[in-house]
Amino acid sequence: MRSSRHPAKNTGKTKFQLAPGNHDAGLEHYLKREELLPANGAVIDGCGYMHGHTIPAPELAGKLILCGHHHPVVNIYDEIDCALRGTPGYLFAEIDSAVLGYQQTETPTRVLLVPAFYELAGGKDVRLIPVRKISPIAKSIVTSTAEVFLKDGTYVGTWENLPQNPNEA
Repeated sequence: MRSSRHPAKNTGKTKFQLAPGNHDAGLEHYLKREELLPANGAVIDGCGYMHGHTIPAPELAGKLILCGHHHPVVNIYDEIDCALRGTPGYLFAEIDSAVLGYQQTETPTRVLLVPAFYELAGGKDVRLIPVRKISPIAKSIVTSTAEVFLKDGTYVGTWENLPQNPNEA
């Protein structure tokens, strides 16, 4: 007997849309046309959604953009140099519209980099994402506005005030 929580029972009860990423070639063969968002993002209910490996679409300017691709993790060090390494986290910041070629908007464009949903996917230390500039979004992060959160919502602090890795000091 199937549970009412079985995915087949929920088909058609909610709208499904996927923001394709850099490893998602061929998805169009498995999804309906309306289920696949453009690779450079889309606005849904006033919020931008994209995977994060491409230059965001111009219509995302002035919006909050939820973005994957970067797999942010937070490395926390204590006073004796022990680390809680690779804890999934979020990086929230304004982005410099000029870097992306956006027109200036009344509301700043903001981004929320979300952690990987799969726990073994690995990640990039939030301190390195804006520095290493691994994507157009990463290149445009205004670090003076950036804040870091753990995956459970715990506020870690501002990006600029994150402690340095003691092994790099």
